Amino acid sequence: MTVKKFRFEAIAKDGKILSGFLFSETKKTARAKLTEEGMAVLTLEPYMEQKQQTPGFHEFEFKALGPRSEEIRGNIEAKTMYAAYRKLRTEYDFQLAYLVPKNLPFEEKEELKKQGINAELEELFQEDINSDGTSKTKKKIVAGDNEKMLVIIEARKKQMQFFRKEIDFLLDKVQTLIRQQENILTPAERRNLQEKLNNLSRLRQSNSTKHLEMIMRQIFEDLRTEKIFLPLHDQIPEYESRRQEFLDLAKLLEDRLDKGLATVDVGTLNPEAIRTTVKRLRLPERIGTTLYWTNAFLLAMMLVFWLINIFKLFLGYDIERAQFYFSSSLFWFMTGLSAIITFLFAWEVFSPRPFHWIKKSILYSAALLILFFFYLEFPVLFFWI
Repeated sequence: MTVKKFRFEAIAKDGKILSGFLFSETKKTARAKLTEEGMAVLTLEPYMEQKQQTPGFHEFEFKALGPRSEEIRGNIEAKTMYAAYRKLRTEYDFQLAYLVPKNLPFEEKEELKKQGINAELEELFQEDINSDGTSKTKKKIVAGDNEKMLVIIEARKKQMQFFRKEIDFLLDKVQTLIRQQENILTPAERRNLQEKLNNLSRLRQSNSTKHLEMIMRQIFEDLRTEKIFLPLHDQIPEYESRRQEFLDLAKLLEDRLDKGLATVDVGTLNPEAIRTTVKRLRLPERIGTTLYWTNAFLLAMMLVFWLINIFKLFLGYDIERAQFYFSSSLFWFMTGLSAIITFLFAWEVFSPRPFHWIKKSILYSAALLILFFFYLEFPVLFFWI
């Protein structure tokens, strides 16, 4: 039987996430090999040589149900996330469970997969197919969301370049120091430190910055601990100064890492931030929504105000003041204006889907005409003032 190459990600006995390749006849035997080594397999897929990515395109991972309800997992190239989503929906008739950029770190991809499909993608797709089957909204693609994602991906590349540079520096310095001071180190602790260095060397290509940082800080603590040194104070000349070299190196490495983390935006991808990217970019809409609710609040206050004054007239209390208010054109104008704005724009604010530009144009044109009419005919509409 032909031996195949598989790529895996698994959790080792010590809780660390490992990734790599192994050769086996089948996927089942490959999984068995990993399990025998005490690993909890996260992903195990046949390794395919990556083809050169088309310039201007980005690769996305997806999981979906096919036309016959079969589960399908795969990758797709597209210029934007929405373009990938639309192609999978229209050309393949897939019902997507998730769609995420392929080159994100494992933990971040898993978190995004749990979130499922972004509602903005489905809303835009429904708006698209309702426009005579043509992609009139294509230029409105979730560009904000996708562009933000690509900015984050680019930042992650810079972060990884920083980490790999620091790891190479750390490995070189610590390995050299261990060789030079081997005769004052406890064998067991030296082996433990060496294992961490080897693990860090294997994982230096990993995208899990949090995990890499954790291993590096564990090494810093090992360099500082008293357990790593043999009790040879009186037997080796300059013993204390040689021990101090470990402390100085730990401080140097930690300072370099902290300084780098302060200048490089190293952090996990926040799924909530991605989901709200489009909303953040729509500043005019946010301002419009704020103005709408301000008018709605004003209308509510005016209605309460008129109810109080009606109640006063009914009880015969403070009649002169109440009559003054009822004859005030300013109060009635504020009430009428806030009522028109509140009821007209409620159609858009409470709509389950964003308005197409055609609907927005109709709504805003109608609102301007009604407000203009209200302004001109105010004395006629409120004839009792």
